Formats: sequence, structure tokens, C-alpha cells
Amino acid sequence: MVMKRYDFDSFLLDKVKQSGVELREGYKVVDVVRDEWDAVCGVRAVSPANQTETFHSPVVLGADGFNSIIARRCGLYRHEPAHWVVALRQYFHGGIVQPGEIEIHFFEETQPGYFWIFPLADGWVNVGVGMLHQTIRKKKIDLKDVLKKALDNPMIRERFRDARAMEKPRGWNLPLGSKRRPAHGDGFMLLGDAAGLIDPFSGEGIGNALFSAKLAVETAYKALLRRDCSAESLREYEQRLWRKLGNELSTSAKLQKIGRITPLLDFVIGRAENNPRAGRLLTAMMRNDIPKKELSNPLFYMKLLFT
Repeated sequence: MVMKRYDFDSFLLDKVKQSGVELREGYKVVDVVRDEWDAVCGVRAVSPANQTETFHSPVVLGADGFNSIIARRCGLYRHEPAHWVVALRQYFHGGIVQPGEIEIHFFEETQPGYFWIFPLADGWVNVGVGMLHQTIRKKKIDLKDVLKKALDNPMIRERFRDARAMEKPRGWNLPLGSKRRPAHGDGFMLLGDAAGLIDPFSGEGIGNALFSAKLAVETAYKALLRRDCSAESLREYEQRLWRKLGNELSTSAKLQKIGRITPLLDFVIGRAENNPRAGRLLTAMMRNDIPKKELSNPLFYMKLLFT
């Protein structure tokens, strides 16, 4: 299922309201509160009326995105270009797409990144480009130019000739799970993008974010029962998180590196384009119908060669 981010966030917010949780909207968290032992015990936030308010809690869950204030104030924020993707997204209405089928294109003009097309409801389409920040800095690449060139590619141009741009391109920062980052401490845990759980190969992060939220809540519940929210007590969260996601993220990081080897990428895409069986094999792996680790196995490319 693919939907606009606004719709998904609205869906989650409605679920929160239905659960009976007290919700404070329009606040901006600006700092953490610490107790006499220097453990996190709450946050400070600026209200819609521009008043600073303090909220106390035995444990704080930092689900505040790639630019996490919780991570920054707790000394865990690191912007590392080698483990960071910058993406540019733009919504269109009216492009010629196949409903229910997402598209990933590895055009010459988008290398060493990729261009995507995600069909949405009511004729809307999500298009965009993503690239490793290290590459953008090194080659002084402007992603807006890359997106424009991708949309002007002969394979795409006619399909979007009559489409209407519904917004200006919007940039996103994606901290990748290609590196394990500390995600907890005394009185706090980091979730989702704040913990750097973006899949390095697909760029998908919502699934891992929701999984991290589940583990964080379970860990917090047990810690509260023990009346111990120390870093040692919350360590279980990070251990379970990486025990479950670690191998998958590691495999995706290898695939990301393989994808930057242009001759190998050309070979794989060429085989998939000219051989239906090879195309189905590669598509099945992209959908996770076949484990990703197969893609990082040299024998896979031998199999692809003789398919």
C-alpha cells in the first residue's frame, strides 16, 4: 500500500486520539529535563502561545525524526554523510502510471542514486530521487536538477507531459541503518529516524519505525514495573531492536554498495530488462519474496547470468 504521508500521519493521529492519550498539538520540544543524577526525566517545549512548559516523565521516547532534539541534547546525534541519504519528493496529479505498481529507475542522470514513481489514490503520483549525502557533497550535485532531468528522460517525459505538479520539490534527510547508532540512555530511548533505522537499499523507514515503537513501549512498560529507567534497564530495547533488524540492515547496506558499482548495476538491470525470468527473479527479491541476502551473494549473479 502506498499513500500520501499527510494521509498516513492523519491516520496515526486519529488512532492516538481514539486511544484516550492526552495529546498536545502545536508544541515544539526544545530540550530535555534532567534529574539530580543527570538522567533524562522529561522535556521542555514551547507552546502555541510561545510559552515554555516543562513535562516530566520517568522515561522519554524520542520519536522526533532525523533532526531529533532528544538525540542532540543527549549527545547521540551524528550527521555522517557516508550513512545518510538525501531525498527529494514531488507530488503530481495526472501522470500515466500503473495503479498498484511502484517503479524504481536507475537512469544515467540519477546515478549513483535512483528515481522512483509511486502511484497514489485519486490520480496522485509520488515521484522523487535519492542519493547518498557523501556523493552529493563530493560531486556538488543539485538534487533539483537531478529530479528535473529524470522527469525529462525520454522514458518518463511523455507520461508526465499533461501531469500537474501539486507542490514544489521537498527535501528529506534519511539517516541509514548502515551503521548501528546508540539508541538509549538513562531515561530515554530513540525510535525510528531518530535512531537511524532507514533501510539503506530501499530507503523505507516506516516499517522499522513502527517496530521500534512497539519494542520501546514494551521495554518502557517493564522498566516502569521495575521502577528502574536507567540505561542498563533500557538496554534490552536496543539489543532486541538490532537482534531483529541488524542482519536485514546489514544486507541492505551491502546491496547499496553493490548498486554504486555501475557496470554491475548495468548488468543486472540489462538482464532483467531483456529476460522475463531474470526480471521476475529480481522483482521478487525487491519485494522481499526472496531474502535480500541472496542479492549480496556472488552466486546470485552467476544464476542471473545463466537464467
